[in-house]
Amino acid sequence: MIHLTFILLLFLNLNSIDNIATINKIKNQAQEAFESGNYREAINHYSYLVDSLKVSDDNVQINLAHAYYKLSVMDSAFNIYKKLSIAADNKLRSVANQQLGVIANKQKDKEAALNFFKEALRADPSNEDARYNYELLKKQSDQQQQQKQQDKDQQDKNNQQEEQQNNQDNKSSQDQQNKENQQKENKDQQKDGSENQENEESGKKDQQKNDDGKKNETKDQRTAEPEKKEQQERPAPMMDQQKLQEMNISPEKAKMILDAMRNSEIQYLQQMQKKPTKRANSNKPDW
Repeated sequence: MIHLTFILLLFLNLNSIDNIATINKIKNQAQEAFESGNYREAINHYSYLVDSLKVSDDNVQINLAHAYYKLSVMDSAFNIYKKLSIAADNKLRSVANQQLGVIANKQKDKEAALNFFKEALRADPSNEDARYNYELLKKQSDQQQQQKQQDKDQQDKNNQQEEQQNNQDNKSSQDQQNKENQQKENKDQQKDGSENQENEESGKKDQQKNDDGKKNETKDQRTAEPEKKEQQERPAPMMDQQKLQEMNISPEKAKMILDAMRNSEIQYLQQMQKKPTKRANSNKPDW
């Protein structure tokens, strides 16, 4: 019984020794592939150690993550780094957080990158790569923030200047419009004044013509009335009674005939007075 137990223990030890040798061999092969830049072969070796041989070495895990990172398989690299960001080994935890910061920075998430770099420095203050990355990214972030503020201030200034220019242009346009309206109003007032003056002068001329006509008519009447009066006052010539008897005309009828002749004479004289007098011959035009 003792002999069989010894043989079993020996067999297990031999298997363990063989496994260790195999693991070390594959680790060396993975390391050589990684250093030569054959990252795909390195991934195959490291994956065999983790998945098939159930190796739980954190160094194997982080080397696998590095190989994925080199091939730009960021999702796989990020997931492994994330598991190792809480590892017990401070240096390994610092490296994992540093790499998480690098990936976050590549994905334009600068705030997350800065936080990962901070965690890397907390885990290992001597991690100069993490410190350099943090300070460089912090400086870039501050410059970008400062540039954004300057751009915002400049934009606000430009907007203010544009608004002032627009207000000035609007005021100038309104002033010009008011000036044009005032000029138009003045012209309209001048036009209305001229028309009123013309109408007034025309009315005065018409009134003057009417007054001149009335004066002429009154003068003609005054001229005709004395003559008419003179004719009326002129005694009717006495006709010979013998001639009247010979003509078989009664005195009353003879008086009527004389009155009719006198009236015809008066009308003739009035017409002659109204007829324009012919002007003397002149070489000047009639205007």
